[in-house]
Amino acid sequence: MPTFSRRAVLARGMALAATGLMRKSSFAQAATDALARQNAQIPLHVSVAWDQTISDVPEDLLGLSYESSQLAAPDFFSAANAGLIDLFRRLSPSGVLRLGGNLSEFTRWSPNAEPDPSSVPFRAVTPDPSAGKTIPHFPVTPVAIRNLREFLYRTGWQTIYGLNLALADRARTVAEAKFVAETLGPRLIAFQIGNEPNHYVLNRLRPPGYSFHDYFAEWSRVHGAVAEALPTARFAGPDVAEDASWIEQFAAAAPKSVAMLTGHHYAEGPPADPNVTLGKLLAPDPAFAHHIEVIEAISQKAHLPYLMTETNSCYNAGKPGVSDVFGSALWAADYILQLAQAKQKGVYFHGGGVGWYTPITGGSGLPFAPRPVYYGMLLCRSLLGSEMVAASIAATPANVSVYAVKHPQRIAVINKGASDVVLHLQQGERAVQALRLSASSLEEKTEIRLASQPLRRKEWSAVPIPSFSAAILTLELA
Repeated sequence: MPTFSRRAVLARGMALAATGLMRKSSFAQAATDALARQNAQIPLHVSVAWDQTISDVPEDLLGLSYESSQLAAPDFFSAANAGLIDLFRRLSPSGVLRLGGNLSEFTRWSPNAEPDPSSVPFRAVTPDPSAGKTIPHFPVTPVAIRNLREFLYRTGWQTIYGLNLALADRARTVAEAKFVAETLGPRLIAFQIGNEPNHYVLNRLRPPGYSFHDYFAEWSRVHGAVAEALPTARFAGPDVAEDASWIEQFAAAAPKSVAMLTGHHYAEGPPADPNVTLGKLLAPDPAFAHHIEVIEAISQKAHLPYLMTETNSCYNAGKPGVSDVFGSALWAADYILQLAQAKQKGVYFHGGGVGWYTPITGGSGLPFAPRPVYYGMLLCRSLLGSEMVAASIAATPANVSVYAVKHPQRIAVINKGASDVVLHLQQGERAVQALRLSASSLEEKTEIRLASQPLRRKEWSAVPIPSFSAAILTLELA
């Protein structure tokens, strides 16, 4: 926010009083409030080692994750879906669509079927297998895969494609994989086999006692059959929920056809838990910071990149007032850059339909529109293809994160705290442009602003970053 001298504040109050728009008592209170806000600004001194590269921000870092069951409506991912294509392209010129999720275990390759897309509406809140509910099989047809190919070419995106493991018919799975590979061609990055196998017992897909060794034996049989039919196919896995021990074991046992390690993370859940709050979402999470350090070590030891292929604020489609408000956009932006700094190569936010957490809402006859998390991702788009360098801040105020990249030099500031801060740059640096993410409140759902503006001369070395906002500053170095 801009700073004002005491004289300017008083002059503004007098002008308003003179026009009859403010009573004398209101003027005095407004002047006091403005001065209090100015005095409350916390100085933030940032130090950047521009020659110390710590990671890169891949061109294809950003992605979206959908349930494989979405393919049962073949008109969804299709060239005719112009609204969805536009939102994908705005988000990233070369993103990744991951198809998987719990319902990937209930898809069924149906080469001779031509389903009516209206007969299988997409459910925003997916059935919970752990509750013992009956889940139908979702047909995946050649039409859906051909439409997916055109969708991917129109967006410029690629895909990680999920194959059924828990209820797999091996011959049917091989036939599906062959058709997908031949149809999608270079738009197919890799196959994943199974979704969150470490939760198979919880989801009543396997009996108690099911272990990593049981899973890997099953995975190996399906993988072997697909790899025999498609010798150049690449694979990703184990696509587990949180459990780093499964990732470590998979990395150690994986054949050479495995090109990447994958896993999931949800910041909170379940939605019914009263402890799932916006405040908790925005607060630092030391346990997760430790988790990504463990993942980074596993990835480096295995010489395999790690991708967060399914993630969001709160599992089971999110929580209203947490997952669908502006605060989740700030969380998403900080989360993406935290993972990029930890050398992760993909961050794919899960969604679809009208779930509270979905980055893009719409479908089944409803128009497509961006939700708050989409704007947090969009803020990070400008950093794709950069090199991340070491950045630190002295006397860090609560809930402020700072990241820096070069080519060109930029500093990202995510202020998730209640205090305004002023970012003070090092000597020889000046910020000339700011891309700002803001809203009227943390609870705002639709009126979210992402706008670029040149900075005034007096802001070149001391840039105000209001509370509950984010900015990417473009620098010039002397």
